[in-house]
Amino acid sequence: MCSSDLNKVQRNLTLLMREAESNPKDAYMQMQLGNEYLRMGDTNKAFEHLEKAVHLCENKKGLLPDSLELLLTIYGTNLLAQNRNEAVDVLLSGPLAKQYSLSAWHRYLRGRARMLLGRHAEALEDLLDAKARRHEETLAVVPADLDTPELDFMIGELQARLRHTDQAEASFRIAMAGD
Repeated sequence: MCSSDLNKVQRNLTLLMREAESNPKDAYMQMQLGNEYLRMGDTNKAFEHLEKAVHLCENKKGLLPDSLELLLTIYGTNLLAQNRNEAVDVLLSGPLAKQYSLSAWHRYLRGRARMLLGRHAEALEDLLDAKARRHEETLAVVPADLDTPELDFMIGELQARLRHTDQAEASFRIAMAGD
């Protein structure tokens, strides 16, 4: 990050911390603080604030649907990047996720986490659902990973592990064709 970007992030952090101190139960402020800490590379502080935002939302002092989707996307994506797979599963299976219809991206994140945790049947269900719903509109911008052969490879791998041989072969063929 260049010095002008770092200065901007530090300025934003200062303003957000003041606002969060004056209104500590504002889930949106906690989410924004978490996001700024992520931009600075401080995942521990980021996760602390994102977790606060989640708890505030679970207690019905939450966010509008677009901000809620963004919170689950930011937090879930970064937890998975840090190999905190159990935390991803808890986040995307917990009370907050149950208040909200998970997007294809959220199903993908939870499926990846469950796959890495060795919970193959649950992972397969999530990844198949993510694939089926990948073209639905979302409120938050998500990576394009759902439109790559990687998803079909993961599905095929899970199907093979679960001994669904014919389905696995079909998934691998689709992945190899790049569809």
